[in-house]
Amino acid sequence: MPNRQDLSPSIFKTLVENSLDVITLIDEDGYTIFQSLSVEATLGYSPEELIGKNIFDLVHPDDVELALKSHEQILDQLDIPRVIIKFLHKDQT
Repeated sequence: MPNRQDLSPSIFKTLVENSLDVITLIDEDGYTIFQSLSVEATLGYSPEELIGKNIFDLVHPDDVELALKSHEQILDQLDIPRVIIKFLHKDQT
């Protein structure tokens, strides 16, 4: 088992790059600052297409209010909500 010193940033980079889950980092206004490669298989966008875009523009209209409320809770550090939010595929499905 690796010790703490073995947990370099490159290990986390490798995990994120090889994850099948979509991993997105956004700023406090909702703009994408990092997007994992898996987004292309899931939503049809390349990571580069989403950098600088507002993530809430990709949320299904039915879930925008929930997504914004959850984001607000996270920023206020009130809670880390567990929610399911639908996103629009690049082909709008």
